[in-house]
Amino acid sequence: MDQLPVELHIKILSLLPSIFLQTHPLSDYDIRLPSLFPFNVASVCTQWLTIISQIPECWIRVVFDVAKEPAPFLDAFAWSNDLEKIEVLVFTSSTDDGEEYRKSEKQRSFAIAQALRPHIHRCKSITFDLTYSTSLPPSHIFFLQDMPCLEALVLECVHDDIQVKLNPWMTTAAKRPNFGSKFHSLRKLSLTGFSFLYLALHLASPASFRQFNFNRLMELYISRFSFLESGHYTVENFLLYLSYALRKGSHSLYLRNLSLSYNYENSTTCPLTNERLLPRNLHFHSVTKNFLNSFYATADIFCISSLTIKECEIPTNLRREHFKAAADYLVLDGIVDDEHGSGMRHILDICLYTFSGKLKICACRSFNDSLLEWLQTNKSPNTFPIEHVNSIHIHDCPTFTPITLRNFVKVRNALPIIDFLYRIDRTVVELFVTGKGPSLTKEDKGWFLGQSHTTIKWITENDEGIREEFYAPIPSPLSVQYSSQL
Repeated sequence: MDQLPVELHIKILSLLPSIFLQTHPLSDYDIRLPSLFPFNVASVCTQWLTIISQIPECWIRVVFDVAKEPAPFLDAFAWSNDLEKIEVLVFTSSTDDGEEYRKSEKQRSFAIAQALRPHIHRCKSITFDLTYSTSLPPSHIFFLQDMPCLEALVLECVHDDIQVKLNPWMTTAAKRPNFGSKFHSLRKLSLTGFSFLYLALHLASPASFRQFNFNRLMELYISRFSFLESGHYTVENFLLYLSYALRKGSHSLYLRNLSLSYNYENSTTCPLTNERLLPRNLHFHSVTKNFLNSFYATADIFCISSLTIKECEIPTNLRREHFKAAADYLVLDGIVDDEHGSGMRHILDICLYTFSGKLKICACRSFNDSLLEWLQTNKSPNTFPIEHVNSIHIHDCPTFTPITLRNFVKVRNALPIIDFLYRIDRTVVELFVTGKGPSLTKEDKGWFLGQSHTTIKWITENDEGIREEFYAPIPSPLSVQYSSQL
């Protein structure tokens, strides 16, 4: 190849962008693969790197693996010239979590962030997905100018190794810079808890969050942090800033791997602050019981559309007054519970009037016959747990029997309408059972077919690998085929 004229090298390489993008859409690939164009070509030899760096169209997506030395590609942001909607990914393929790697990851990530800063305004997406939180760039640098093209900003890590108390620079802002105001394309913002509050530290006031003018359907993800009992990095401050960052009724909030660094005890029935959150959708994933307690005790939370609790232990001292909005979808997924299902029972009990519409229960070991029998128990005055829920989806819950589920449906379908003016019907209108689950007997199928008020879809596989597919009422063959494809 060294004997070929440079002009021929240039001719061949200049054809690659159109050929590659035409025959291999970028979305079809794992963009973290080192064999992905143009990095596979640029890594062959210095000559090819020099040539391909002169083709701006090759550098609309820039990927760094900080497990490797980034120096050869630090100028890649400039190689795209003035092209907009650049996609940036900084990740690590290393599984090393030792001290030497931690230092290396931080240094390399810092070098990449420095090279990126002059080009941030041209980016469509920026993702730093690293091992340590200390390797993530300061969050506020991405908000110092207008970013009308930016659709996603993700700063995530596996381990939160920041020691706030040992770093005074993390608790005071030397100066408060001027921030941009055009972020109307930003649909996904994912920050660690520290990064979110560190950004807030540089704002003139909590209300300054409103100047960013985030997209009205933005999803905000906050993860990997243990809140302090006092100072800036507290749950109280977190909720204060959230109340200004979230647009009421339209933004969605996802909270993951959050905890408290102290023992929390609170029995008050009133919120500790006057803050009010109105997220459209609220998701908890692997947050601690103490965090949930503190979160709901600190502010008024009005969930507008859906609430999801995944892989959490639900506190049994949450109060009904903490759940004030009439959301129409409750998802309980992989709930960590005791043998009595105390957490599941508590959340279903206190959500008696809060949730109306749909309930989905996924992979919850405590969803069993005992809990189903409890759901049939009449509560004073003549109410039942989740009685306003009329669509129930049970997924990957093999620990109940169909006959007990039948009894639950029977009790619910026999309930009278509560309010004839608003037609509050307490019958089970939809019942879906999917994934791992029990098989139906002939008697079960006959009984479900007799429930004229309830649509049933039962597609399960039991412990022996036997698949069950049953519908009531029996649909046409075409609709069954369509349903199976969904």
